[in-house]
Amino acid sequence: MMKSFYKPTIFLNRLVIVKDQQVVYDQNFHKGMNVIYGKNAFGKSCIMDMIFYVLGGYLSETEWKKEIKECTAVYGEVLLNDEIFTLKRDIDHPPYGGAAMSICEGDLNQALSCGEMCWKRYNYKESKQKESFSNFLFKVLEIPEVKISELDSAITMNSLLRLMYVDQRTPYFEIFRNEVYDNDLKRKVISDLMLGVYDTDYYMLKNELKKLEVEHKEISDYLSNVLSVLNVTGNASDPLFFNQLINDKNKELNDKSNKLLSLKDQFYSDFAKKEGTGELKKIILDIEKINAEINDKTADLIKYNYERIDSNNFISSLKRKLSFLEDSEKTMEYVESVDVDICPVCFSEVQKNQSIDSCYLCKSPLDGKTRNINLNKLKRNLLMQIQESETLQTKRGIIIQDLSRELKVLKNKKDKLQKDLSLKNSTVFQNEIYFLNLNEEIGYLKRDIEDLEKQSALAESLKIKIEAKEELNEKTTKIKEKIESIHLRNEAKLNDSLRLITDNLKQLLLNDIGADKDLKKIKDIKINFEKNRLFIDERTNFAASTMGYIKNCFSIGLWEASVENSTFKLPRFMLLDNLEDKGIEDDRIYNIQDSINDFCEKSTVPCQIIISASVLNSKFINTNKVIGQYYYDEVLTGKTLNFKSKVYLSDIVNSEYN
Repeated sequence: MMKSFYKPTIFLNRLVIVKDQQVVYDQNFHKGMNVIYGKNAFGKSCIMDMIFYVLGGYLSETEWKKEIKECTAVYGEVLLNDEIFTLKRDIDHPPYGGAAMSICEGDLNQALSCGEMCWKRYNYKESKQKESFSNFLFKVLEIPEVKISELDSAITMNSLLRLMYVDQRTPYFEIFRNEVYDNDLKRKVISDLMLGVYDTDYYMLKNELKKLEVEHKEISDYLSNVLSVLNVTGNASDPLFFNQLINDKNKELNDKSNKLLSLKDQFYSDFAKKEGTGELKKIILDIEKINAEINDKTADLIKYNYERIDSNNFISSLKRKLSFLEDSEKTMEYVESVDVDICPVCFSEVQKNQSIDSCYLCKSPLDGKTRNINLNKLKRNLLMQIQESETLQTKRGIIIQDLSRELKVLKNKKDKLQKDLSLKNSTVFQNEIYFLNLNEEIGYLKRDIEDLEKQSALAESLKIKIEAKEELNEKTTKIKEKIESIHLRNEAKLNDSLRLITDNLKQLLLNDIGADKDLKKIKDIKINFEKNRLFIDERTNFAASTMGYIKNCFSIGLWEASVENSTFKLPRFMLLDNLEDKGIEDDRIYNIQDSINDFCEKSTVPCQIIISASVLNSKFINTNKVIGQYYYDEVLTGKTLNFKSKVYLSDIVNSEYN
C-alpha cells in the first residue's frame, strides 16, 4: 500500500520543449523509474539537461548543446508536495543558465490556456524588491531558506539539484555536480540541508560568533596599539587610580606653591646681598629657561604619542577597507577569466555585446571609460590615505626620537648648571637652595598633573574597551557552548543519515556483478561532502569504470535514503545521465537498472528517478518504464528533439494533440 508522500517531494509529470511555437519534445513521466532510451548522440542528455534546467538548474554557456540552442523555451509540469505547478524557462542566448522562471498554478494545459495573467515571473536571483524562483519553490516545498553571510552566493534550487543530477561533465570522483563558484562551506550547507540536519540556529550562531570575533579583534588591536605606545601596565585602565594621583599631586602643588610664595621675598633679599650675584642670576635664569623647555618638550612628547595611537588605529581601519576592496578585485579578475551568464555582483543578465563603457559582466552603463574605474579610484584613495598616514607616522616617530634626545640633552645641561650653581654659590643659605629646588619641583608637578589628566582620560577609554572585551569574551563563550551543543546533537543525526546512505551504497556494490572483486570486500565507506569525495576503504583510485559505477551507486543510495527517511530534505527525486559512462559493462548496467526498479516497486513512499540509457535490461523494453520510444535511427525514429514536428502549442491548448 502506497504511503502518503514525504515532504519535500518533486515529481516531473510532463516535459515540453518548444522552438518558437513548434513542439519539438512532449512526453509524460510517472512515479518510479523512468528511462530515456536511445543510442548515443541521439539527444538523451539534451532531455536530461532540460529537466535539470526547468527545475531551476544552472547551465553555463559551454554546457548548452547545439540542438538545445535552437529551441526557445522549456515547460515542466511538476507536482511539488501536493500541488501541481507548471514551470517555464526561456532558452535565451544569453543569459543561458541564469534565465528567469515563469510559474503558473495548475497543469500544463491549464497554464497554456489561462493566458499571461495566470503566470508569475521570478528572476534567478532574489532582490530587495522581489523574491527569486528559488525562494518561491523553497516555500512551496517547505525547504528552509539559508542565509549565511560567509557564502559567496545564496543556496538555490540549482544548489540542491547539484546532488540530484549526475551528469556526464562532472568528474567521476566528485559527489556534487561541478560548479565554478564552489567551496567547502557551500557543499557542507547543501549536504546538511539535503540530509535533514541543517539547523538554522547553528548557522545563525556561527554568523553571530564571526561578528563577535571581528569586534573582539578590533578592540584587541586598539588596546595593543595604546599599551604598546604608552608602555604602561597594571592600573593603566583604572581612571580612579589616576584621579587619586592627580588629587595627590594637586595637593602637593598647592603646598609647594604656598611655601614658594612665603620664601620668595626672603630669597631675593638674601640673594641681592651676595657677591657675584649677576653670574648667579644668569645661571638661575638659565635653569628656569631649561625647566620651561623641558616642560614644553615633555608636553609635545605626550601629544605626539597620543597622535600616534590614534593614527595607528586609523591606519588599521584603512587597511581593513583596502583588504575588502582587494578581495573584490580578485573576484573581478577571476570573473574576467570565466565565461559567466549572470553578474555575481548586481545579478543582471550578462549581454554579449560588450561595450567599453559598460560593466564587464552585466553591461550596465558606467560613468568612466574603464570597467574598474570606481574600484581603482577607491583603492587609490585608500592607498593614498594609508601612505600619507604612514608618512606622518614616520615623521612622528622621528619627532618623538628627536624630542626624547633633546630632553636628555636638556636634563644633562640642567644637571651641569645646577652643579655650577652649587660651586659658585657655596655660601648660599640653605633656604635659598630649598627655594630653587622648590621652584623646579613645582614645574615638574604641573607637567605631571597635565600628563596624569591625559592618562586618566585614556584610562577611561581603556576601561570601556576592556569591559567591552570582557563582555565579548562572555558572549563568545556562551555562543560557542550553544554551537557545540547543537553540533553534537546534529552530528548524531548526521551520522545516522550517513550510515543509511553507506548501507545502501554497500548493498548496491555487494550486488554488483562486475569484475572488481574488491567491491565485494568493502569494510569502510566514508562520505565527505565538504571535500566532495568518497573514500572506499581509504581508497579513491579505482579503475575509471568502477569509480563511475561507485558514483552512480552513491547517488542511488542517497536517493534511496531520502525515500526511507522522512527527515531528509532531498525531494525523493534523482537524475542519472552517466550510468554507462567510463565503459561500464552492459551486464552491470542491467543489474543496476534492475536494482533501481525493484526499489521503486517495493517502496511504499512515492519517489521518482529518471535515467538515460543506450542499453536497457530486456525486461523493461516495450514497457511504460521507457519514456517515449527507443531512439536509434535518424530516419525511422529521429532524435529526442523532433524539429520536423507538426505539433504546436496551440494544439495542446485546444487539446487536439493531447
